[in-house]
Amino acid sequence: MNKNSILQVIKIAIGSTLAIIICNILNLKYSTSAGVITLLTIQGTKKETLKIAGKRVLAYFMSLIIAFVVFNIWGYHIWAFAIYMFLSVLFCFLLGLQDALSICTVITTHFMMEGNMNPALIENETLLLTVGVGIGIILNLYMPTMRDEILRDQEAVEEDMRKLICTVADNMLLHNKEDEERFCFDTLERDVDAAIAKAYENVNNNLISDTKYYLEYMEMRKRQCVVLKRLYMSVDLLKHTYRQHYIIAEFMKEMSNHFHEYDDSVVLAERLDVIQEEVGRDELPTTREEFESRAVLYFIITELKVFLDIKIDFIQTLNESELQKYWRKRNKK
Repeated sequence: MNKNSILQVIKIAIGSTLAIIICNILNLKYSTSAGVITLLTIQGTKKETLKIAGKRVLAYFMSLIIAFVVFNIWGYHIWAFAIYMFLSVLFCFLLGLQDALSICTVITTHFMMEGNMNPALIENETLLLTVGVGIGIILNLYMPTMRDEILRDQEAVEEDMRKLICTVADNMLLHNKEDEERFCFDTLERDVDAAIAKAYENVNNNLISDTKYYLEYMEMRKRQCVVLKRLYMSVDLLKHTYRQHYIIAEFMKEMSNHFHEYDDSVVLAERLDVIQEEVGRDELPTTREEFESRAVLYFIITELKVFLDIKIDFIQTLNESELQKYWRKRNKK
């Protein structure tokens, strides 16, 4: 369990107890139901909590109408409850309110047990829902920031990607590929996915400020990881080393030195265009081995262009406020 999970457990324990105490002070019947409502309201993020709370309020008033009609026509017995359940479940599924079914069912059983739906009992159940949902929302307004964790994960991922770029460059010049140390992509992919999950959670815990930058940034790095994997695999196809390989390997070393958040990749892309033109002016291959090697080399250059374009396209999607907040201010520090 991470610290957010532990915090959620503490919130549920405190919130459920507090809801029951408040309902007892208000002399409400079935006060323990408010504790259950609080338990089910507290979700992993602020946005999820507000979303589920809204669904429950909407479903409650819908089930109230259904229960009133059904019980007044067929009476307060088990067959009427079955009809109520059928209609309630049907409408909840049609309206996408399945998450609220449990609460609505619990509250409706109170009406059946009491054998009436007088205004006092309806008020009692409405207050149970209000206290339970309200406590859940209030407690979940506090969520610790994950920015520092996201930045640490981001730096770790980029360090691994930087090492991978250097590994690809070194492997281009290896004559015996069987002796090379294999890079573990599983670890890198797992770390990228974990960073994306934290960035997504951070987005859902910020109701006012826009923190999509971290999520979109890590998604961009994930797309680059896919390209790096293709590059890594393609280098295995090189059986011989030629002059052009040293040029590309040197460029990749340069690329790894500039691989960080604030590099816009434009200069590197321009440098790669020059290299591609230079390689294109070389004499045509004269042997089968050299022809195959040149074909793989062009594929590697194309993939490097894709890799750099992913970063360039990401930067172009940023607006001025995002550039100021996440790039310029942090870059000056």
